[in-house]
Amino acid sequence: LPRRVNPEQLCSWRSTPFMAHHVSFIALFLLGLVGAWDPTCTPATPCKVIVDQDCSQGTNTNAVLLALLNPGIKVLGVTVVFGDSWRDYNLAHCYRMLEIMNMTHIPLIAGAEFPTINTAKYNQLWSQQYGGFPWVGMWGKNTTFRTNLGPAVVPGDNTKGGMVEGCTPGLADFLCDCHGHPCKPKYLAPKAAEWIVSTVNKHAAGEVTLVGLGPFTNLALARMLDPSIVQRTRLWLMGSSLNPHGQAQHNDWPRHETNFWFDAYSTRHMLHTDPLGRGWQSITLATVDVTFPMVWSKEFLAKIAAIPTRGAQYMSQCFCATQAIGLVDESAVMLLANPTVAQTQSLWMDVNIDNGAEFGNTMSWHGNPPGLGEPKVTAYSAINQTGVNLLYDAILNTLRHSAPATPEKLCQTGIPCWG
Repeated sequence: LPRRVNPEQLCSWRSTPFMAHHVSFIALFLLGLVGAWDPTCTPATPCKVIVDQDCSQGTNTNAVLLALLNPGIKVLGVTVVFGDSWRDYNLAHCYRMLEIMNMTHIPLIAGAEFPTINTAKYNQLWSQQYGGFPWVGMWGKNTTFRTNLGPAVVPGDNTKGGMVEGCTPGLADFLCDCHGHPCKPKYLAPKAAEWIVSTVNKHAAGEVTLVGLGPFTNLALARMLDPSIVQRTRLWLMGSSLNPHGQAQHNDWPRHETNFWFDAYSTRHMLHTDPLGRGWQSITLATVDVTFPMVWSKEFLAKIAAIPTRGAQYMSQCFCATQAIGLVDESAVMLLANPTVAQTQSLWMDVNIDNGAEFGNTMSWHGNPPGLGEPKVTAYSAINQTGVNLLYDAILNTLRHSAPATPEKLCQTGIPCWG
């Protein structure tokens, strides 16, 4: 069972008077649901973050949007990686979201196109031997890579290249056949690692937090370029799996989580202390144990659609959920700005890179780790219904921090929504 965190360990950045917390924190403290991240991400003291994300349309772009709109978070830029869809497709969706939200001034930087070692063919062979995962991201959509790019082949079908948000001339930087414009190299050069290093080093130590919401290849490459950034930066990650409940896939694979698994070798390099003993200032993870209880529902979508802002308009029109899927990345972002609504554990963590049945699985120890560089992390591990409701409210409140809605329909989903 998850252990309750010691109240003295609550503040990972600096001490904050207990009574300064929101009244809801007091109630959650009495329930033992105490977070490990000091709630300094406020409008008065916003957290400066770099969001590293696989921005396929839906939960991934929603999470970036929530980070951009939250008054307690200042997004310095968005770096894009492969993951749920191919990298260039992710870039196109993220750029189109920035266009819709009038936020194209936010730096958008291309990162890794592929994992360092893992491939679709390797995963196929591995699955034949050990059984397949229910979700393999881009490899489950189109293993020929670029053929799923382009204007809407099947409107609303994320798996066949449909740009439900519409195809604009600006997207020619990503989609070569968008309105017949030639492809430009403006965004496609993989510069994310260099940009992360440069941006971190322009700020004071501890001033920037790297928010990793997709596979961790970009973060590992940045660390390879400049190992010293770990001593200047904190990590906030959506990743790992400890003991989740309520999802069929986790009954079969309780320690499997996609971001850890997709490029497990980069995950290990990113997490571990180096041979000189250098490690990140802190590592906090939103595990699937906490993020999967947050799900899309017909009722929640209706609440979003009722908010008269462009952010809510985008989220309700451009991601038309038809089933109760998890708000995984959205929850991870909301925990950054609302850190006291879920329970944490302090433990050592690693990822399995043995090429067997456990490849990519989360490994953790409450004590006596192997001592090969495994970091001690703070992992969000449990949340009750009170905490879930607070995160739902946080999403709705964040969407209110947006420009007024406009009459036009932002996206042509092409698929039926609930009701």
